[in-house]
Amino acid sequence: MIESFTLPNYGIIKSKLPSKLYSALLKECLSYKKNNKFISGLTEPGVANHFYVKQNKDNISNFISEMVNKYTQEYPNYPKSIKILNDNTSAVFQDPWINIQKYNEYIPVHDHDGIFSYNIWMKLPTKSIFEFNYSTVLGTQTIQRFILEKESEGTVILFPSLLRHTVYPFKKTKEVRISIAGNILLNVKQ
Repeated sequence: MIESFTLPNYGIIKSKLPSKLYSALLKECLSYKKNNKFISGLTEPGVANHFYVKQNKDNISNFISEMVNKYTQEYPNYPKSIKILNDNTSAVFQDPWINIQKYNEYIPVHDHDGIFSYNIWMKLPTKSIFEFNYSTVLGTQTIQRFILEKESEGTVILFPSLLRHTVYPFKKTKEVRISIAGNILLNVKQ
């Protein structure tokens, strides 16, 4: 008898914001210039600018917390794989930030701090490209590409923080691409 086995791995989960939360976040995103600028390790010419979310942080955290619970149900081995994690260590939400990506700007391949990261697609030019980059079991690189349209606005993805990802530039429109990102860290102050 010939059997096949799929090697375990972790995935991502996706959800949609409630319309009331999406509207409140979009309003803040559209007035991003009132918020403090977030200087990341990705700050260089041609890279999208980042601004801290001031309002709605608790609402984002509450929504994302439900997604974290779902993630740990779907992929229970992921939290166990974090060697410093134990039952007495809680998680804390880092302040989220708004990404403002203009014509021909990009966000290079990178990963995040913490145990989980999320991205909320708020305003999208047609055919925006968000892409995960990761190794196969053979050590070769592969991708999971999302070609985003207007229908993807309000979509949230949650993924392990070390999963590398990038956002490609767009050149066929002068529209602005707006997203919100954030991390969930271990609370080491306990």
